[in-house]
Amino acid sequence: ATAAGAAPAIAEVVPGGGRIRLQLGVPHSLRGRVVTAGGTPLGDALVQVTVPDLRTNEPTAPLVARELRTSADGRFLAPMLPAGPVTVRVMAGASGGAGLTLVPKVVAAADARVGDGAPECELTARELPSLRGQLVGPDGRGLGGWNVLATPSLGAAVHRQFRNRSAATDADGWFTIQDLAAHERYELGAAPVASAFAGDCVPAPVGTATAGEAGLRLVVDPAAHRHELAARALDAAGNVPVGTECELRPLAMPWPSSRGLQRDGSVVWRKVPGGDYLLTWIVPGAGARGTVVRVRDDADRTDLGVVTLAPAVRATIRLQGPAARAGLRVVVRPLPSDKFAAATTDALGVAEFAAVPPGDAELLVHGSGMDPVRRNIALIDPATTIVVPAAMAASVPIAIGFAPADNLFNVDGPLHLQVLDAEGRVVFEDYPGAARERGLFDCSTGLPAGEYRLVARSLWNAVATARFTAPATGLAAPVRAQLKH
Repeated sequence: ATAAGAAPAIAEVVPGGGRIRLQLGVPHSLRGRVVTAGGTPLGDALVQVTVPDLRTNEPTAPLVARELRTSADGRFLAPMLPAGPVTVRVMAGASGGAGLTLVPKVVAAADARVGDGAPECELTARELPSLRGQLVGPDGRGLGGWNVLATPSLGAAVHRQFRNRSAATDADGWFTIQDLAAHERYELGAAPVASAFAGDCVPAPVGTATAGEAGLRLVVDPAAHRHELAARALDAAGNVPVGTECELRPLAMPWPSSRGLQRDGSVVWRKVPGGDYLLTWIVPGAGARGTVVRVRDDADRTDLGVVTLAPAVRATIRLQGPAARAGLRVVVRPLPSDKFAAATTDALGVAEFAAVPPGDAELLVHGSGMDPVRRNIALIDPATTIVVPAAMAASVPIAIGFAPADNLFNVDGPLHLQVLDAEGRVVFEDYPGAARERGLFDCSTGLPAGEYRLVARSLWNAVATARFTAPATGLAAPVRAQLKH
């Protein structure tokens, strides 16, 4: 609740809890100043002040949040706030068109305190890593009215969907995609704005680039989006698998376009460029299974006919060896796919997957005190048991800190975690879940003796890196790193 002249109040609602009392408080103000990295005042910047861990787009947020703009000298005054902790964020405007991804761009963020004697809040706006260039047709003329899409080259679908960015081209085809992860590699695609907002956004791959590049010249054929792709899905009994979702993305550009099945099990994509695609069927209770398909460039329509979705299989992963124990993480990723299922081992070193797609898969097993195992497996029989050797290794605790104000999402994780050896080869990568406590991801794994580098990537495009040494046995020193833009 909120009222003029009073500080807003929040009460948690407990079902069956009886009457709810909201006590409006004495209003307080927060003063602050925003400057650039060079110390220049940042005028007319959008500032949002809200209570910690409450998204500004939640239904109750307008009652407890304040939104204002800085004056010419970069100063702001946020009125009628409750005493206590608040989160302050400075937002950037869209550049080159909003594009498809409507993730707000945060250029500065901080936790602050409101109340008598509270200091002024000082924020320094950062430069947003970006990609700048021009989208042109085969004749070299700029293409206006298109979306240029950027998706990280690394990461599973659950992680990339938060980190995708895009921008619309101006009348001459120029674009600026902002708020990327510094120095990260991105896959680029292009699609007409009209088709995107009609739900037919299947991008044409147009290249790759590293965040920070400018002067890009991307070429797309405006006539490329002219094909149709059709299929019909049935289960092994010939019935339509209710609730199944279909996802289509170019192999060279992991930006998905999703569809639900029609009543007869059919699905159609229109305005699709020719080329190779990953078509993934997401079956409720049976996981995601993918197959590579080709949309023919010499035909208006490619019809895959009836696709039979085989029943899911039960997979048992059984560890054998001195490191077999409870609490080890087991990850199964069907091939080809950018989705996965995860479980933990019980006291006998066994992890059960009640329903995973049949076929080839990548298996990862790792955890404290165990030499990680990553290998391909075949899940064919209705009930398949995979025996995995579990060798001892040093335990490596990992702690990744972050500033909670930097995260504008309602969730913290998953975190994309990569461990590379001294030659830069990936030992394993995984996705630890939500932060255990505010401002901290922590987990533990096992590694053989050697030199390693850790890279962690958050949903909000912050990155942490650390180099460390794993001993031959025992407990390694904790690996600590801080997520930063």
